[in-house]
Amino acid sequence: MGILSMKNEKNELCIDIISSLLSENYNIKISKLYASDFNVPQNRRRVLIFGIKKDVNIFPIDLKPLYDQSKRPTVSTILQPEPIDAKYFLSIKAIEGIKKKKERMLKERKGFGAQFLKLDKPSYTIPARYWKDGYDALVYYNENSIRRLTILELQRIQTFPDKYEFVGSNKDIIIQIGNAVAVNFAYEISKHIIHMLKLTTNESENESENESENESENESENESENESENESENESENKSENESENESENESENESENESENESENEITDYNKFTVANLKILCKKKNLKLYSKLKKSELIKLLTKN
Repeated sequence: MGILSMKNEKNELCIDIISSLLSENYNIKISKLYASDFNVPQNRRRVLIFGIKKDVNIFPIDLKPLYDQSKRPTVSTILQPEPIDAKYFLSIKAIEGIKKKKERMLKERKGFGAQFLKLDKPSYTIPARYWKDGYDALVYYNENSIRRLTILELQRIQTFPDKYEFVGSNKDIIIQIGNAVAVNFAYEISKHIIHMLKLTTNESENESENESENESENESENESENESENESENESENKSENESENESENESENESENESENESENEITDYNKFTVANLKILCKKKNLKLYSKLKKSELIKLLTKN
């Protein structure tokens, strides 16, 4: 968490400078987290800066703890069973040195000295310097029996699998473990990033679906409108035609009846020469049905068939 209070020679907060520079091209989110909230038996505090380019149009969100503090994994889950190799235990001289340093620091009111692990709590942070003396996290049995964590216990605290193989001397391995991001913590961070991207993708898909739905609705509405207009036009045309036909019928009925009476039905071969009114009179004479609303072409077909 030191980055939050770190200042430059001008007494400016470094985190403010970083945020200002990143914000020019990125949407950023600064999160202060404990690894122990993400299935890691260690109170490792970390500051994460999520930055996503602005042209991607994604806004980072906070990574939320998996559970509350009461459910954090504890030191007791990573300790190896007895017996432990004697090389990990502190000498009487080292223990006396810890006691004297503690007394001196209490008087001066500074520093924290050696830290003893509480079995029902997560571990303290395991730093890369742990190889020097291990005083950052010690297992306390009694005043004369104190030990460092084994390499297996250290890698368990950082949630590396027991079978994971490190390369190098004990010092090299402890430095690697101390500098690493806890495996389970890194896993949850990765899942969170994927989650953010999926949320945005789903939003985009929903927008596309909505656009498609709107387009379909508009097309359907337009089709319905066109159909309604066409139906209205057809109805108007039919009404006009019927009105015209009725007028024609009324005007020429007497003449048509006389003409039809004078001509023999057997001699009629070309119905196209007749008016609609004359054709309807012929249909009436032939006792044909459902002819009153037919158009000329339909009347001709009806007469031809009968």
